[in-house]
Amino acid sequence: MGKNYFIFTLLFSFVIDSCTQKHLIVKKEKAGLIFKAEMENWHREDGFNYLSIKTILINNSPDTIKYVNMYCDSDKIYVIDIDTKKLNIHWKECDKNFLELHILFPYEKEYSGLEALTQEDTFKLIGEKFRVGFNYIAAKNNEDARTKFDSLLNQKHLIWSDTVEIK
Repeated sequence: MGKNYFIFTLLFSFVIDSCTQKHLIVKKEKAGLIFKAEMENWHREDGFNYLSIKTILINNSPDTIKYVNMYCDSDKIYVIDIDTKKLNIHWKECDKNFLELHILFPYEKEYSGLEALTQEDTFKLIGEKFRVGFNYIAAKNNEDARTKFDSLLNQKHLIWSDTVEIK
């Protein structure tokens, strides 16, 4: 019990939410992975408002973790649980979209980003709450990763962030 208590205490102290005036940081842990989403800023383009979101996946275990990712298809990797009339994951067109194997070494961090878009005025979204989900699909190697596309579509292996409130 002593060893498990120490690990739990260490993990609990590492998974403390923090806020700054510019960034709201949320995080959640599952199977040695900590998933965080950092709300960065809004920008406007072609009649849409885009919310930039930086994501951080942390391997908080002594094991190497291998998982499937898409080269540029964010809506297969990430999901947000908010009314789609208010905010949607923005999918960027890409000529080279493919499944790829990502390797996260022990205690390593991987930074990525996505955009959510809306036609609403951003001030109308103040107070709205949602979570960001990361679709974690384990894979052994590149060949195994290429067979996991259906698993990405099912989105049954989500690691959710804590609830985020738009401010």
